[in-house]
Amino acid sequence: MKPSSASHLLFVILFILSSCFVLKAQVHFRHYTPGHYYDHSGVKHTGFIDFGRNVWGSVKINFKDDSITAANQRIDISDIRSIVVTRRPDTADAAPGNSKLAIDKMVIDSFIVVQETVETPDSTTTDTRLCKFVTSAVNAKIYSRNVQRSGGGFGMGVGAIGAVSIVAGASISYTDTLYLCEADGKTLQIRRSNYKQLLAKAFADYPDLVQKIQNKELKFGDLGDIIRRYVAHKTA
Repeated sequence: MKPSSASHLLFVILFILSSCFVLKAQVHFRHYTPGHYYDHSGVKHTGFIDFGRNVWGSVKINFKDDSITAANQRIDISDIRSIVVTRRPDTADAAPGNSKLAIDKMVIDSFIVVQETVETPDSTTTDTRLCKFVTSAVNAKIYSRNVQRSGGGFGMGVGAIGAVSIVAGASISYTDTLYLCEADGKTLQIRRSNYKQLLAKAFADYPDLVQKIQNKELKFGDLGDIIRRYVAHKTA
């Protein structure tokens, strides 16, 4: 049986689309936004900033001093204390006729560079992380950072005779939020193995919340909600 012309056309369209997705994943077109960063000496550097393909995975930023036409500089985030950028709201691009809102209501994003302590049975190392400050707790600070994850799902494929099929196991990307706690001279990722210990100490000024964590009324899967409750308690 010969594949139909329609099947051939569908195959070509799917091939072009998949090629575009691969190209998009491999090529990053720099997108500079107004902003500034502070180095470890407290000096403010103002200009235009591009984080690269993945903000949260950045180890260097692209920076242009003062003018968008200036030469690009690659700045290692380990040489940076904090970064502030100004951008349009995420919803502005999706709302027709909303360009004035995008200009009048710019969003300010602030990032803190922290040294995460990574402990293993054999060694202790540090990783430089780009994070957002969440809240101050009792002798502690809470930060958040996003990571891209991938998991199994469904994808579409084309068979040898042009038949379209649904393929299980295709990779689906999603964003996961991680939280870190800075206390006692080190910054640790809050994990299932340590969240009770870290939060009992950090949230000691909210004993009702700590009790719910200890008696498993609030579990590790509720970490985002736990932190939001603490922030709401502090600002009440």
